Amino acid sequence: MGIKLVISKKKVKNIYRYKEAENDHGQKILGGWESISNIDLDQKLVLSYPSKSLKVLEEYASSALIEGVSVSSASDYISFFSALTGEAPDDFHGKWAGRVDALELEHSLSLGERYTDGQGEFFVNLSALLSGVKERFSQFGRVYKAVYPSD
Repeated sequence: MGIKLVISKKKVKNIYRYKEAENDHGQKILGGWESISNIDLDQKLVLSYPSKSLKVLEEYASSALIEGVSVSSASDYISFFSALTGEAPDDFHGKWAGRVDALELEHSLSLGERYTDGQGEFFVNLSALLSGVKERFSQFGRVYKAVYPSD
């Protein structure tokens, strides 16, 4: 199945790119996701859509349904990942895969009230997806799937 067919079959509602801003001193500051109108389909993409699992907590299920299906480039996800963790996905995965409990503890201590249960696991899963270790994962009411131009 071609990537265009995958995108159209999933009825993509939103296309995003990760963007960082600079402060007055030219230093990059943490950015966010902005909506764009099109995306280059000749690259690895990350498709995200609501999970159909009955195990999804209601707080995640409703927001996932509202968001619908979205797509971003894998390179934008890598930029997002590196900005938040300070590491490349491959390095992060090598360091934390199999040590999710330790990562969760470290995140809960360093982030305090901003910590969400499962955040460390999300970053391990995302690093695996971006590194090619996994092709998909499901968390926080959403499925994240790698889609390649040759798909």
